[in-house]
Amino acid sequence: AYGVVLWEICTLGGFPYPTVSDKDLLKYLLQGNRLEKPISSSNEVYDVMIQCWSHNANDRPSFAYLCEHLNDLNSQQCPYVEFVPGDTLPPPDGYCELVGRPMTHTDLSAIADLETTEIVDQS
Repeated sequence: AYGVVLWEICTLGGFPYPTVSDKDLLKYLLQGNRLEKPISSSNEVYDVMIQCWSHNANDRPSFAYLCEHLNDLNSQQCPYVEFVPGDTLPPPDGYCELVGRPMTHTDLSAIADLETTEIVDQS
């Protein structure tokens, strides 16, 4: 789920799996299909998405790792989300006002050690 949230952020609210019906989504994912790398996403952030989508829950990163790794990416000189004029859709209504607000940070350390659960194929 968190990998999809990252994907939605990098696509400025894109709709994941628009051509796959809700009833077919689990089968689609179990076949190994994943969302494509957003144009505006760095390879490093897309790698995080791929890790989050691992079929085996033990292979998925913990929130502690995600917090540390994404903070490291954020502190680097190169952007982890790249916006290239002409390559992306215009931002959704209200986005520019949102970006202009002061940035706030939330301390996620209290939930960083929560375990992920594995999807069980019940079909």
